[in-house]
Amino acid sequence: MKTITLRPHAPWYTDELRDAKHKRRKAERIWRRTGLTVDLQIFKDTCRNVNKLLIQEKRLFYSNKITECGGDQKNLFKLTKHLMGMSADTILPTHRSIEHLANRFGDFFADKVEGIVAEMGKSDVVADAMSSDCLFTGDVLASFDPTTEDEVRTLITSSPSKSCNLDPIPTWLLKECVGELLPIITAIINQSLLKSIVPAYFKRANVKPLIKKAGLDKEVLKNYRPVSNLPFISKLVEKVVSVHLQRHLKDNTLYDFFQSAYHQHHSTESAYIMILLNLLIRNYVPL
Repeated sequence: MKTITLRPHAPWYTDELRDAKHKRRKAERIWRRTGLTVDLQIFKDTCRNVNKLLIQEKRLFYSNKITECGGDQKNLFKLTKHLMGMSADTILPTHRSIEHLANRFGDFFADKVEGIVAEMGKSDVVADAMSSDCLFTGDVLASFDPTTEDEVRTLITSSPSKSCNLDPIPTWLLKECVGELLPIITAIINQSLLKSIVPAYFKRANVKPLIKKAGLDKEVLKNYRPVSNLPFISKLVEKVVSVHLQRHLKDNTLYDFFQSAYHQHHSTESAYIMILLNLLIRNYVPL
């Protein structure tokens, strides 16, 4: 009986490298059978060739990966961590079973949300702030306009190819079949906007608890934050709503003057520049 070892597929493993390894094994068998010095030299040459090809293919593969990251610093950082072997193990509290731990986290996060909602109901700060705002006299956003296939296509192609195990097909496959699936996806989104209903399936998510900071007590549940992995179509509906909301805010000049977060073309950098500019203007002393 022959034992076969299953090894994970290496993405840089090419046909050329496979052929070179076959030649190396063939040269090794010949040398072990004959024991001749010339066959040993041939075997060493094939070993050097395999090593050279392996380094070359790895370098080419990761060079292409770095190029694909472009200006995306997040993906570049993840790739760098992977190359340096810095993938951290998942930190979880001590538990007797995964099911019991999942229920503990579920109850904790649900109670936390209920507590926040209850505290918001007791406060009049939000109501006071809203009553002191200027009266809006522009067009009221009473309903969302239907989206178009072109808009949905743009959102799909510009989205990361991340998938959730709640998705019926991987996101990369959906992108390849976007022409065939676009009418159905657009119709689903428009029905949700028209009826103001988010389907129950879109509200499902895989929630993963992540430790907030290294060094915190892993046994204390409040030291974790929930990270939800939603189905792609659910995130697509959110993006359509976000686009329509931002369009309304922009057209009616409703953005707060000092808002930097969640505002296109505004960031931490632009906020720093504004603060620095205000300080320079305030402290300016003419010569």
